Amino acid sequence: MKTLLYLLVIFLTAESIYSTNYYVSPQGNDNNPGTKQSPFKTIQKSANIVSSGDTVFVLEGKYEETIRLVNSGTPEKPIVFSGKHNQTIIDGSRINQKYNGLVHIEKLSWIEFHNFLLMNSSDQGFYIDNSSDITLKNNKTYNTYSSGIGLWGCTSILVDSNEVELACNGGPQECISIANCENFLVRYNKVHNGNNGAAGGEGIDAKDGSQNGIIHNNTVFNLARLGIYVDAWDKHTANIQVYNNIVYNCPEGIVLASEMGGILENVWIFNNLIYKNKYLGINVSSNGDDTNIIVRPIKNIYIINNTSCYNGQSWGGGIAIGNPDADNIIVRNNICSFNQSFQISYEGRSSKGLFFDHNLVYPFLNYPDETRGEQFVEADPLFIEHYSDDYRLSQNSPAIDKGSSDQAPRFDLLGNRRPMGKSYDIGAYEYFIESTVDDYFISDVLVTISPNPCSDYLNFHINKERINKLNNIKFEIFDLIAQPLLSKNLEILNFVENNGYYEFKIPVSHLKNGYYFYRISLSDNFITGKFIVLK
Repeated sequence: MKTLLYLLVIFLTAESIYSTNYYVSPQGNDNNPGTKQSPFKTIQKSANIVSSGDTVFVLEGKYEETIRLVNSGTPEKPIVFSGKHNQTIIDGSRINQKYNGLVHIEKLSWIEFHNFLLMNSSDQGFYIDNSSDITLKNNKTYNTYSSGIGLWGCTSILVDSNEVELACNGGPQECISIANCENFLVRYNKVHNGNNGAAGGEGIDAKDGSQNGIIHNNTVFNLARLGIYVDAWDKHTANIQVYNNIVYNCPEGIVLASEMGGILENVWIFNNLIYKNKYLGINVSSNGDDTNIIVRPIKNIYIINNTSCYNGQSWGGGIAIGNPDADNIIVRNNICSFNQSFQISYEGRSSKGLFFDHNLVYPFLNYPDETRGEQFVEADPLFIEHYSDDYRLSQNSPAIDKGSSDQAPRFDLLGNRRPMGKSYDIGAYEYFIESTVDDYFISDVLVTISPNPCSDYLNFHINKERINKLNNIKFEIFDLIAQPLLSKNLEILNFVENNGYYEFKIPVSHLKNGYYFYRISLSDNFITGKFIVLK
């Protein structure tokens, strides 16, 4: 017993040594020990000494400094900096330095920043270079000369629930720049109110060799440049999903390009709402100023179940395919309506390698190379209330049940299951009557999953009452375009019973970083939900 107690004391002592909480306050002193009672004065002081597993709590107030991190965390023990939302302010008004950020992370890993307000930077807000496993969550950047958030040559990046306002205020790059990054997830961010856009200012840009990334559930509006941009530049750029985003009041909504001849391929654009932009909703473009670049290759692009409407002022349209080198471009299940000059057009190139089907176009305007495609619907989509920008389908919409299931997403912009009726609907929203959903759909509250995001395993806890009359259940995993990745029958006898729940574990280490759906079939009913793999 004495030996066991001795080992326990050693273990607890080791934990206290290797995991420390530090505190920073404008009223503190860097000669203090950094405790809650005696905090440091500067964030940089904590950054100099923090190590894996440590957390730095930065109390509310203004900090006029730049922070450059020097140490990495570990997968089990990341380094965490935590502020107070919109009240922990890093202000660069009196700092003049270029090619840097108010927070600078270079060649480091496993670091998290939460709940900071970075403002008035003479360059970038967050500057992350050649780093991995970085999390930026619930932060805000305001009035930055260049990017609010800049990620350069990084891997395994999570940019979640941040707000970026007045970025690229006279400077280059984009509000959120993702350059030559791999395994990135950019979600639930609000990007808005760009300034002049003379040198830069696109909303979210995945570019220059970036691969295996997801951009979803972001809101981008009131910018002087493009909303969401995917540009290969001069490097192979591939495997990027852009979905469930809302983009409005920008020059163009979602744009693809190969400005300097790099191959852009395997990009999925679905469930996005793009409206009231100055020129175009979705554009597969031939952007690029260098006349020496002869070919700008873009291929294997899937534009499915988007709603692109009311785009264009003096000129503009819903979906434009203007790149003569673009090949295997699928345009399916989209609503393109009430756009200024055309709904869907491939002006300036042949229709070879372009596939248009099951789109709703209204009105058809006979613009050069404007197309209805195959199995089209030409009618007013009958939105619930476009005057208040509610572009859901009303009960009499001709878009209901007129879409194709081919490569269509299983969920819509609001996370509702597709299809709800006899067939898939056209556009970003699936129509359903809420009172009828429970007849065949079981709420997610009957199952809990952990951890989420996950990397190796996903643990399930299902209410025993729902499955106690079954001998087995069917378990499935799908990707975001409804492609099945796993299907197996699980025997109830192999489950662990615990406090009224059945528990089982599913390995997911073989899945790439990304967003997935699971489905658990229970006779005629099923449980469905979402999870994220992030390694």
